[in-house]
Amino acid sequence: MAKRRLIQAINEAMFEEMERDPRIILFGEDVEISMFGDTKGLRERLGPDRVRDTPICEALLTGMAVGMAAAGWARVRCSAPASSRPSRWK
Repeated sequence: MAKRRLIQAINEAMFEEMERDPRIILFGEDVEISMFGDTKGLRERLGPDRVRDTPICEALLTGMAVGMAAAGWARVRCSAPASSRPSRWK
């Protein structure tokens, strides 16, 4: 197994899962610019419909997550400054 930093492993795992399952959408604050490297290159590889920046508003992020769950979508929500620890709900 190749050695890599944790943030690189998180990035690779998110890409693999998002490539495998088209229902997964990544959203959060500054995910397009990838301040921590966890979402680096995902927008370019998966497109703007699957990787979306949102305003800094916890109520909005929570509402999006609940609405997407109700509609059957899988989602990854990243919150700054903890975007180095993304969480996924099903």
